[in-house]
Amino acid sequence: LIVFVLVPLMADQLATMLPPKGEKALGDTTFEQIRQALNQNTEFALPLCEEPVGRAALDKMLARLNPGTDFPYEISLHVLDHPMINAFALPGGHIVLFRGLLQDATSPEEIAGILGHEMGHVDHRDPTRLALRSAGSIGVLGLLLGDFAGGTVVLFLTEKLIQAQYSRGAEAASDAYSHALLADVGLPSAPMANFFIRIQDESENEGDESLLSHLASHPDVQGRVD
Repeated sequence: LIVFVLVPLMADQLATMLPPKGEKALGDTTFEQIRQALNQNTEFALPLCEEPVGRAALDKMLARLNPGTDFPYEISLHVLDHPMINAFALPGGHIVLFRGLLQDATSPEEIAGILGHEMGHVDHRDPTRLALRSAGSIGVLGLLLGDFAGGTVVLFLTEKLIQAQYSRGAEAASDAYSHALLADVGLPSAPMANFFIRIQDESENEGDESLLSHLASHPDVQGRVD
């Protein structure tokens, strides 16, 4: 009852009450933990992709999308040097893209749609709810089992936030947010639909069960395309 009902309920309430400064601090700390956890077998954090031309292109894209938003903090856009085809948001306005996602994309408009989707999660404070819910559940389980501590907690939170398995309602709301944002700035949404179709086809052809499992937590792919 505590783990599955009380903790999620309290996390949802806390997410709306947490001051922007506290939310930003939570995101800053979590981002560094994720960089450390992803860079296995080394004491150094996973590098960021900061090639000037690519960085300038992303900053230009973010600036074009950002005027229609009203966040209590600046959006911090990062690219991690990792082959995973993924993107996720963290508390406090952090949005993380992976090198693999940028390399797999066939157009800047695809990335704009994904970036808009993650901005939707930031606007709805979904990452904060997920982080608080996961951390709270870990604390309760730690009391019961006695073995959730240190690196285990970091790895658990890292997996939770990277996979970001929000409810289907939250994912649909972020899709709608991205669709409206792209329309407001005069960008097409069809490339984002093409991305969903291509990723699903690649996952099925290559038997990537982890990616299919991640997609399964989202609204059905055809529904998102439509």
